[in-house]
Amino acid sequence: MAPKAQTGERTRVVGVLHVLASDDPVPKTRNEVFAQALQQLGWSVGDNLKTEIRNVGRDLDHLSRYAAELIALTPDVIVSVGSATVTPLQQGTRTIPIVFVNAPDPVGAGFVQSMARPGGNITGFLNFEYSMSGKWAELLRQIAPNVARALVFRDPTTAAGIGQFGAVRSVAQSGVRLLRRCGKVPTRHCMVRNESAPGDACHRHPEPQARRFPAPDAGQPKGGKGPRCLNSTRVRQ
Repeated sequence: MAPKAQTGERTRVVGVLHVLASDDPVPKTRNEVFAQALQQLGWSVGDNLKTEIRNVGRDLDHLSRYAAELIALTPDVIVSVGSATVTPLQQGTRTIPIVFVNAPDPVGAGFVQSMARPGGNITGFLNFEYSMSGKWAELLRQIAPNVARALVFRDPTTAAGIGQFGAVRSVAQSGVRLLRRCGKVPTRHCMVRNESAPGDACHRHPEPQARRFPAPDAGQPKGGKGPRCLNSTRVRQ
């Protein structure tokens, strides 16, 4: 798309696939900011620009259908919000440009070859650099120097998070032993199975599969044993 819309050009179409529900305030705000930014570049919704928006929310079973609907419209570009929305789009088209946002590990997930040279028809933006995961582990060592074991929650069946876990592992090798990685099981069961003890810590990866496992009592395993673990690192003193 050109920086400025030209008079007489056809109406351009932008598809947007949100992982969040339509009634969530976050995608609403993002859509407004997105439209404002495009307008500053000369593209006005209802004038020379049309947006087709699909929101997944809890309707994950229909994610592939929403992706297929957008692809069938042959838009000029598709904006994919969240890692979960990229895969069905990637599988459905190799020609329509796809721009992802809010993806934690696009390289590990196989969306792009590298951030410097994405290749193919997909490019986009990371949540944060992989090295941030190493900083989490370093911070853990600073606030709890006696930690000897750390349990990392991530779903081993998905490629997303490989780069982040690699950064955590590289720091952990300096003195913190990583326990068995758990995914697709309730948090408290994983904690009990690993026989949590004083001096342990746990970290939950920011990928959707790892975040969806709620832990009772603010992350405390049943019976009060083991480290507290929410969406960030927790330590048992």
